[in-house]
Amino acid sequence: MKERVLRPRSLVGITAVVICVILVFLLYHRNQNPTRTSPTSMDMYDSKTTTEEIESTRRILQRTFTGATPDFSVARSNPIPPSGPLQCDKWIVLTATPTKQLLELSESDTDWWCLAVVLEEKPPNNSSSDAKRVVYLDRRHLSSLGYETVSRSSFNLRNIGYIYAIHHGAKVIYDTDQDSALKSSTIDVSATDASSSMLAITQSPVWNPYPHFCYKDGWPRGFPLEWVAESSSSIDPTHFSNEFEVRDVGVWQLLADGDADVDADLKLTHGTPEVVFCSLKPVIIPTGVMAPYNFQSTLHNYNGFWGLILPQSVNSRVSDIWRAYVTQRLLWDINSHVGFLSPQVDHSRHTL
Repeated sequence: MKERVLRPRSLVGITAVVICVILVFLLYHRNQNPTRTSPTSMDMYDSKTTTEEIESTRRILQRTFTGATPDFSVARSNPIPPSGPLQCDKWIVLTATPTKQLLELSESDTDWWCLAVVLEEKPPNNSSSDAKRVVYLDRRHLSSLGYETVSRSSFNLRNIGYIYAIHHGAKVIYDTDQDSALKSSTIDVSATDASSSMLAITQSPVWNPYPHFCYKDGWPRGFPLEWVAESSSSIDPTHFSNEFEVRDVGVWQLLADGDADVDADLKLTHGTPEVVFCSLKPVIIPTGVMAPYNFQSTLHNYNGFWGLILPQSVNSRVSDIWRAYVTQRLLWDINSHVGFLSPQVDHSRHTL
C-alpha cells in the first residue's frame, strides 16, 4: 500500500486553518476578558460593589506621599541629646491625664517606672509637677524636643511619647490609655515568662485568644469576621516548655476585664459585654498565625520597638490594629512573636 505524502500545498492549507483557529480563539477570549486599562477602572468591580467601596479603593490606590525624604545621615551624625535628666529602663506612655494607679506607680521606690504623658494642651492644674518620674509634654515642650512630626493628632502625640521614652533609655514600654486601671500597684512583668508559656498551634491563619481565656462567644476588635465561626481559629493552646525565651516575644498584650476591646459587630448583636477573663498561663502566637492586639494595655520589649509607631493615614479606630498585623508579620523575620497575658487591668470608659 502506498504511503500518502503531504504536498507543500497541503501543508500550507493545514497551517492556514490552524492559524485561523488560533485567531478565533484569541478574539473570543479577549471579548470575554476585556483588557483593564488601569487598576482604578470600573471593570475591576462586580455588580455588588457599592459606590462607597469603589471610592474607598480609589483613594487607597491613588494615595501618595509628598513630604520630604528623611535625611538619616544627618540624624546619625548629629543625634539629638536627651531633653532631660530622667532616664528609665521602663516607661509608660499615654496621651491623657494619668490614672491614680499610674501616678502611684511612678512614685514607687520598689518598682521603677517612668511616665510620659503627651498632651496637646497644657497639663491640668491638679497634675503634680513634683512627681518623681512623670514627664508632661505639652505643646510648649513638643517644639523644643527636636522631633519632626506629621500631625498633632492624638495618635501622633502617642508616637512622640514612644520616641521620647526610647530617647530616654527605655528597654520596655507599657502602652496604655486613660480608660485602663491597673488591678494592683504594679505591672507584673514577671508574668511574661515565655519559657512557661503555651503555644497557639492551629491550621488557621488567625487565632482568637478570647475563648481560651474564658470569653467563649467573644472576639477582639480587628479579628476577621469570616474566621469567627471557624473552630480552628479558637483552638486551645498546646503546653510546651523551654521552647521560647523572654526575648523571643516582642509584644505582650495584657487582656482587660470589664469593657473589653471587642469587635463592633459583637457589640451591635450582643450589646456591650462586661467581661471577666480567666487567669491562665501566657500564650505565644507562632510564626504563620496572627492575632490583633491594641494599645489599651500592651507591653513592648526592646526588640519590637520599631513596631510601636502608629500609622497616621488610616482611621484612628483601626490604626493600632493595622500596626498589630504589620508588626507581627515583621516579627517573624527576626524570630520574634506576639504573646497574650491574663488581665492586669480593668477597662471602662473615662476611668480616673
